[in-house]
Parts: sequence; structure tokens; C-alpha cells
Amino acid sequence: MAMEIEPALSQASPTDPIDILASDDDASRISYVTELKHTIIGNKSRKIHSLSILPRLISVTEDPTISDPLLSECLVVLASYCYLPIEARTFFKYHDLPSIFLSKLGCQSSQRTIHHAIYALMSYCKNFPEHLDADIFYKEDNLATLVSHLDDVVKPSQQIAVILQITCTTHSQQLKLLNLGVIPKIASKLYQINAVRQPFLELLACLLNNNSEGSLIASQYRYSNGISIPEYLTEMIIQQVDPYIKLSASRCIVSIFLSQVCDTDINNSILKYKILPRLVALARPESDSTYNIQCEAVKIISIAIGRDLELQQVLAITDQFLNTLTDYLKAASELEADSREGEAMDVDVFVETPPELTPEKTALKSAIFYILSRFCSEDESLRRCVTDKKGYVMEQLVRGLVYENQSIKLSSLKCLLSLSRSVRQLRTSFVDYPVWRHVLKTADSSTQSMDVVIASYALLVNLVLEFSPVKEDLIKSDVITKFHAGIVSSNDELTELCYWGLMNSTFMCLATVRTAIKSLPSYPQFLFTHLSNPTSHGLTLRSLGILRNILSTDSEIEEFLQLEEESGLDIVFTVTQNNDMSYEVKEQALCVLANISSGSNVTKKKMCEDDKIRDYLKEIITDGPADLQFSVISIIANLVDKDHHGFVDRQAQLEGSGIRTALQRLSDPKYTNNKPLSELVKEALEGFTIDIS
Repeated sequence: MAMEIEPALSQASPTDPIDILASDDDASRISYVTELKHTIIGNKSRKIHSLSILPRLISVTEDPTISDPLLSECLVVLASYCYLPIEARTFFKYHDLPSIFLSKLGCQSSQRTIHHAIYALMSYCKNFPEHLDADIFYKEDNLATLVSHLDDVVKPSQQIAVILQITCTTHSQQLKLLNLGVIPKIASKLYQINAVRQPFLELLACLLNNNSEGSLIASQYRYSNGISIPEYLTEMIIQQVDPYIKLSASRCIVSIFLSQVCDTDINNSILKYKILPRLVALARPESDSTYNIQCEAVKIISIAIGRDLELQQVLAITDQFLNTLTDYLKAASELEADSREGEAMDVDVFVETPPELTPEKTALKSAIFYILSRFCSEDESLRRCVTDKKGYVMEQLVRGLVYENQSIKLSSLKCLLSLSRSVRQLRTSFVDYPVWRHVLKTADSSTQSMDVVIASYALLVNLVLEFSPVKEDLIKSDVITKFHAGIVSSNDELTELCYWGLMNSTFMCLATVRTAIKSLPSYPQFLFTHLSNPTSHGLTLRSLGILRNILSTDSEIEEFLQLEEESGLDIVFTVTQNNDMSYEVKEQALCVLANISSGSNVTKKKMCEDDKIRDYLKEIITDGPADLQFSVISIIANLVDKDHHGFVDRQAQLEGSGIRTALQRLSDPKYTNNKPLSELVKEALEGFTIDIS
């Protein structure tokens, strides 16, 4: 009987995707990843349903022994996963995909795989900018590899340009790219068709932004026909039909011109007659441009005109551009058609939050407010052109403060800040419209971005100037407490603004305001801090300014001198002895001492009895700058005043220190030709009534 042999069990092939990727069968793995690629590309739902495979796929891609064909397919699949819907992207922040992709750009990979790695890297950069660690890209080896691929065939080189443009965010990163010769590489690509040149123009604009080194290299580069990059960019703007090419080229050339590495007169001529008119045409609402293009054109215009008053004036009349901007705002107004025109806005008109705008309209409105702030920054006639538009510009600016959108709020504040530099506007527009009420709300750091808070405080600083009619309203609304709360901020700019606001609030103020300052919980420490241990020129100057404003009466001065164990007089005087302080700060300190010297007999006596103060007064009279001499002579005139008891002793002390002799020497025309100073010296000398012998 024949023996029956049991058949051997065959090794079953794995069917689970994770098992397939974990197997040693390279052909099966390639087959599975290729099938996955065809399944998920262009299909969001299938991407989401297959997310569980990602950890294994990333692990396989990281493997240094992975075969080139499998690596190529894995890179394409991972690039596709980078385009997941936003809500499904959180997985990626736990994996350092950029480092994996960068490691695959080495020479051991095939050209096809390198191009797939570049595509995957670009896909990640475009979709996960918030997760990017730019330092990885700008390591010496990685950056050199990336830049070398700018010379590749069209598609990969374009993708490298996109990667560099997204990751280059600092001046040091710009310099690293410039040192690797990126600009000549970009220049060679600008003669390509529009679809090719666009990403290179974007990268060039990124490199030239606020970078004089890059602008100089670009302006000196010459093509084989002798034409420079600025000249070619200008031709491109004039001749091109594609609005995106015009905008990108405009950003580049505006950056070059603003860096002033070329002839300024030629730059202004090109901006006036070639660049600005074409940008204005793109910005016009009746053009064929989309909202995005109109918005970008307005932004570039605002940068181009900067603080150049001549360009602003030219632009204001160019093709009625100012009317174009205000027409945008008129069309965007949510007011009823029969709303009042030019009348003062009722306080409660904008209590409710206005409806949200589309992203396109939000960006355009922000850009318009920003460029209007440029118009309003320097010239009073341009300010009037902006505000004399039957009220809808001011109404839209105030309305902008109520929007939840921080971009609109910030640009509105910047425009109002520019307007607030005008005395006329403070006395008209800021009275007719309830700007101050809304700015108090936008200054709340718990609900607003820091940029909005800083812009709000900057506006409040101007609104509490002595000639501002709304100053009293703000004081009654406890703006003093708001400024005081801001001085403890960790943001240095905000801290200095709040000191500035307190200084403006106290200038020529009522006694109630001075009392409010002295009632603050940290008074006088918040002032003495920046006098005893100065860390900022501005903070020391503002602290002295506040003291100068609040020391107005004899009783206030005497109270100030008794505040601490170390006299307030000594603390102020130490500022004049600090060699690190500028003459401007020392002059402000001397003005505070002049206020103190105008106080009671007790105060005057205390100053005259201080040897250090008398010696310093003589030193400045003998060999000090004229600005400080004015203040010192005012102090001396106050101290020798015969209308106050004890003047004989005080005059004797000053004369004993040689101050009277120094004044007589300074009165000699051969020592000074400053007539106002000579007159002041003469008055001070007349105050001395005791016999010099």
C-alpha cells in the first residue's frame, strides 16, 4: 500500500497593510504602497480612513536600508497625506518629517527619488508652516543641498524656490542664502515662461525684503545683454499681462528702491511714472482683478510710498486713487442708505458687533486702512482729503475698532493714529466720532492681540495731549489707572507708551489729576525705578517728565522731598551725574530741579545746602552745553529770588561756591554769542542783591 504523504503547508502571504510594510518582501511592499498611492491621491475621505498606516509608513521611509523604488513611492504617498483636511493634520506635529525628507536628498538616491523628496518637502512646508523649524533647513549641509537643486530641471527647482521662500523669515537666513549665490541662480530663471518664473520672483521678493545687502547684489547683477535685474523687473511690470507677475516683480523692485542702493532720483521717477500707475490700475474696483490682487496691489503701494510725502501727493491725484480707496469703503459700509452724511456719530451707533466679512474683503479693507494711514501720516492737506469724504471714512475707521477681526482692528488703529498727529483732527474728527470710547476697549490685553493693544495705547497717548478736547473725557474714564496698569507689562514698547501716556495726562493738568497720580499704589516707586537704575533712555525721560508735571505747588514739592529715606531731590540729581545719560535726559532732570527750586523756603534752603548740587551748577555754567546752561540758570534765578525768606543766606552760599563769578564770566560776549542765554544770565545776576565784597 502506497504511503500517503501529507502536503506541506505553504507560507501564507501577509494581508494586513501593517504586516505587509513590516515584511522583508520588497516587491510586496512596493506593490502595496503603489496601490495606496493610487487610492488616496485626490481622495480626502480615503486618506482619512487610512491614517492608521502612517506611523508604519513613516518608519519604513526613515529606514536607511530602504530600496530606492520603495522610498520613491513612500515619499509620494507622504506628500499626498500632507494635503489632509486641517482637522486631520494633528498627527503630523508628532513626527519630524522635514528632517526625514531632507535626509533623502543625498547623492545615494536616484534623481527620481530626490525629486519626490523635494516635492514631499514642499508639500509639508506649504501645509504645515506653523510646525516648521527653519533652523533644520538652514544647517550648512542641508541649505547647500537645497540651493544646489535650484539648478535642477524646472519642476524641482520651482519647488525648492517655494521651500526657501516659506522658510526664509529672518535677516540672518537671508544672508545665508545670499552668501550661497542664490540671486544669480534666481536671475537665470526669470527669463522663463510665467508659470516657471513666478516662484522665483516670490523668492527674490523674500530675499530683498528689508535687506540692503540683497538689494545691492540684485542691482549690480547684469545679464549677458547688459541689462540689470531692476531694469528687467521694470520691463516685466510694463509689458506683462499676468497680474501676479506684475505684483511679484513690483514687490522686488520696491524693496530695491527703498533700500536706496540705486540713484534715488531715478528710483522716484520710475516709481512715479512706471510702477505706481500700473499698481493703481490693478487696485481699481472696475478692473478685472480679483479681490486678492486688488488687496495685494494696495499693500505694495502703501509700502512704496512709505513716508515719502512727494510720492504720497502724486499718488493721491494719480487716476483719482484716493477716491478709489474711499469708494471701496463707501461700498463696504453697512450703514443704512439713508444714514446721516457728515453728521456727528451717535455714541451707540456701533455697539453691536458688525457682521463678519469674507476673507477677501477683510484683507482688502485692512490694506485700505493701512494705506490711508500712510496718507495721513505727514501732510495736513492729505488728512483733510481723507476725512472730508462725507463721513464714511471716519465711520468705517471707528467701525473697524468693533470688528472681531484683529487685522481690520489693527489697520484701523494705525490710520486713526496717523490722523491723531494733527491738532485739527483732534479738535474735529475725534470730537465728532466716539473714537476714545472704543479705543479704551481695544486696549484690553485680555481680549486683543498685543499688536492691537500697543496701537491702542499709542493712540491714547495722543488723545490725552493738552490740546485734545477728549482728554477730559478720558481722564474721567480713569485712563490714568489704565496707563498705570500697563507700565508693569512684560512688553517694553507697551511699558514706555504707558509712561508717555501718564506724562501727557499730567501736562498742565488740574490738581485732581496730580492727586490721582500720587494715589496710585506704586507711586513714587514706578518713577524712581527708572531714575535710580535706568535701563531705558525713554523710560527715564518719561519718568522725569511726569515728575516735572506733577511738582507744581510748594506743598506738592515738599511732599515729594519727604517721600523716601533717600530724598526725591537726591534721586533726581543722580540722573545728572550719570555719564550714560544723554543731554536730553539730563536737561529734563534739570527741569525737574528747576521746579523744585521754585518751591518754598524750606525747599530752596535744602538745595543750597547741598555741596554737590552747587558744584554741579557751577560746572555747567563754566563748561557745559548751552541746553543745560539754560536750565541751570533758571534754577539759580529761583534760588536767589529775594521774594522768599532766607534769600541772603542762599545768595551767600551760591556766591561762596563761585556761581556768581561764573555767571559774570558767562555774561561776557566773548564767551557766548547766544543772545537768549545772555539775557537769562543777566536776569539771574540781577537777582543777586548782596554786596559781592
